[in-house]
Amino acid sequence: MAVRQGEPDMLPAAPCVDPKCRFRFFTSKRITPALAYDMVPMDYAPLPGGELPAKAWQPPLPLPGERAIWLEACRQALVFWNAAASDRRISEPLRKVFRDNANRLDDTAGHV
Repeated sequence: MAVRQGEPDMLPAAPCVDPKCRFRFFTSKRITPALAYDMVPMDYAPLPGGELPAKAWQPPLPLPGERAIWLEACRQALVFWNAAASDRRISEPLRKVFRDNANRLDDTAGHV
């Protein structure tokens, strides 16, 4: 696959056979699933000493014309943050970050 200067490289991937597969990217004219490891939020990567970075995420407010789509994205993001916050496979300090994110997003949605 040729990549023009300035365009990101895209690795070819196998076609999605799972009907629940929703995240995809284009390679040529074929639709394929996005690679999950490319979606890791590095904002939450541990610092060299192993501790979590102290950050308070603040969701951006939508422009007036984006209100409806923002509220739909907000609803879906709350499902994600709440699921991650209750997942026992995730460390308690990181689950607290996710609970805080869900609370901030819920508060922000009340002002939209």
